[in-house]
Amino acid sequence: MADQPTNVIAALARVMDEMPGIGKDQRASAQQGGYAYRGIEQITRELQPLLAKHGVVFSPHRVEWRPVRELMVNSKPWTDEGVLVTYRVYGPGGIEDYIEVTVP
Repeated sequence: MADQPTNVIAALARVMDEMPGIGKDQRASAQQGGYAYRGIEQITRELQPLLAKHGVVFSPHRVEWRPVRELMVNSKPWTDEGVLVTYRVYGPGGIEDYIEVTVP
């Protein structure tokens, strides 16, 4: 077996290298446009074992709520709420081995 990665960047590189291609083999309904897509279940089924294998853990660290926006959708009132989440992505090097990633 190859040497294990020692930090989060090396571990993520290994995960990326080992992650298989996932085809768009699911289809939206005709009413939704009939487009092809890959579902989140397909992705997590392949990704989760690789993250575990290389000692990578995602943990939400900070959450910021965004202002509510009032808008119209199909001539009906609607509200749009947003949240900004910062995750700490920990690697095999322990509690001090992490990067932060912010997702809107």
